[in-house]
Amino acid sequence: MNPYDPDENEWNMEEYHFDGTHGSTGYDKDYHYDSRLRYIQPPDFPSSSQYPDTNNDIRVLHSSNSTQNFVEIHVEELDGMLQELWMDSDGENVLIAYQTFAEIDSLHFLISNDDPLQYEHYIVESGGNKLKNAHIVNDTIYVLCEGFYQEFIYRYQIGDPVPELVESFDLENSLSDFTVSESGALAYVYEENYDPEIIDLDFRYNNEAGSMMGMMNWSYLFGTFNHRKSDVSIKLDENNKAYTTFLKTIDNTSSATGELYLISGELDGIVEITEDEIIPPKASMNIYPNPFNPETTISFSFTESIQNAEINIYNVKGQKVRSFSALGHPELVEGAVVWNGKDTNNKSVSTGIYLFELKADGNVQKTKKGLLLK
Repeated sequence: MNPYDPDENEWNMEEYHFDGTHGSTGYDKDYHYDSRLRYIQPPDFPSSSQYPDTNNDIRVLHSSNSTQNFVEIHVEELDGMLQELWMDSDGENVLIAYQTFAEIDSLHFLISNDDPLQYEHYIVESGGNKLKNAHIVNDTIYVLCEGFYQEFIYRYQIGDPVPELVESFDLENSLSDFTVSESGALAYVYEENYDPEIIDLDFRYNNEAGSMMGMMNWSYLFGTFNHRKSDVSIKLDENNKAYTTFLKTIDNTSSATGELYLISGELDGIVEITEDEIIPPKASMNIYPNPFNPETTISFSFTESIQNAEINIYNVKGQKVRSFSALGHPELVEGAVVWNGKDTNNKSVSTGIYLFELKADGNVQKTKKGLLLK
């Protein structure tokens, strides 16, 4: 059963189904709500919980008889507490992506293809960003990672630990998601404007103009909801039609449960991505010493010359505390700056974790975390 196909799913489409053209989008959409899922954790929004007295492992269960019975086929022992877990399949390959609190700079991929009993383990760089979701298409893995007020879409080739940056987005609010279709089309959805009762979603996707150049907006008056605890998910079917699921949570619960809404519609002109549209990796950044007190050196290098380099330093609240720029150097390849632990007003900052962001010609290339200990 395909939960995104109105002809196949078991939701009460007769009572809670509305057809028509919404003025905010200008194209026909299907809109659906079912209160039976109000207190059920939907599969679009997986959550993982782990307590100190539980085993530090991931257990994979497999069913060969349409979910009537499950057999444990793989156990992956973890070195620390699990922070994020995501599972995806392209019909042939199975991907389990996870991240632990102890290894925030790394992502772990467990991949199985022909034999569901065998999983290969890969460790790749995350740039210090938090895993949000992951998708596999043949030998390519796409990952959505979250930093301080920014999200990054990375592409990994199996066997290569260094990611390619596909796109980065400034994230003002917490609602966002990313998906890849079987044909290789990419789509990203996020909440553009904050409103206590209206959800305002912007869709970004690949079209003939280039990577993530397609744009479309959809908004609806849903009534009061908790923006931080609500969630959004996007899927593309075989025809690249978009199905967006909105999980509306009213109270401040520990997990995303609430009322589920399904919004479907066309993303005009969406196309699959090409390798020419990928931004190649071209930067490295190191922070030494780390931890530091109160001074540290941020060094960076590029594989090709750039015109402008910028290093921004943020606190855990996402506030910029210091910025360094190297301007007017048409052949800039490498450099270094020293931060003395003071903000732009020459005041010493407090002990804590800080995010270091490296930009090249206006594009974010690397992010890393540093710890100031006094």
